[in-house]
Amino acid sequence: MFKVMTLNINAYESKQGPWEVRKKLIGETIRATDPDVIALQAVTRNPEIENGVDQASQLAKSLPEYKDVIFQEATKRNNGIVEGLAVLSKIKIIEKDHRQLSLLKNTEDINRRVLLNVLLETTTQPIRLFIVHFSWIYEQTFKNIQETLAYMQSFKDPALLMGDMNMLQESYPLVKFRDDGWKDLWHYLHPEKVGFTYESSDPEMRIDYVWSNPALIDQIEDIEIIGQDQQEGDVRLSDHFGLLVTLNV
Repeated sequence: MFKVMTLNINAYESKQGPWEVRKKLIGETIRATDPDVIALQAVTRNPEIENGVDQASQLAKSLPEYKDVIFQEATKRNNGIVEGLAVLSKIKIIEKDHRQLSLLKNTEDINRRVLLNVLLETTTQPIRLFIVHFSWIYEQTFKNIQETLAYMQSFKDPALLMGDMNMLQESYPLVKFRDDGWKDLWHYLHPEKVGFTYESSDPEMRIDYVWSNPALIDQIEDIEIIGQDQQEGDVRLSDHFGLLVTLNV
């Protein structure tokens, strides 16, 4: 079996508790679920915290089995703070690429988005992961999904697309993935369940996703929500729950 986890860790935001406690809870969740690969969104590198080490690399210090760590910059602030995506992997990453997505002017969202692409060397076949963190602005996400689809169409490997997409499943931008043959794994495997992932203190919507392309769909075993029970007092992993996908690979 092969397991992939995705989680928006909500940067250094403290609404769900201080990062030092949340970091411990995230590490405990990773050890309990034992994914082979972890995709993280809203990962920050702050020059004034932990000597400027990004949050993914901080997590990896207590998880030495995840030898391959990638932090991909998406947005850089004037104060030197960088936000982006990350991957932690137990297995070899044999290829890594990224695509900067366009940023529309005159919207509430000033964050540039990026698509991270890694190819993993499993024992049976390479598997490609596309990791995203889209905007909550409809027009911005629609544009970025068009760019994401155009980029992904040049790859033929069995693949998963995952991350915080900031849209409900019926939103038209996400329908474009279905039109291109991708399967929303939660809806595909658990159509009778709501699958809410946000906000973790009072979940009422599903905005975090894992999708499979047709080349991999027959090897998907299950998808589950993780993090509901991981608390220390009022502190939670993040304002999001995570997702864990199990594949028969």
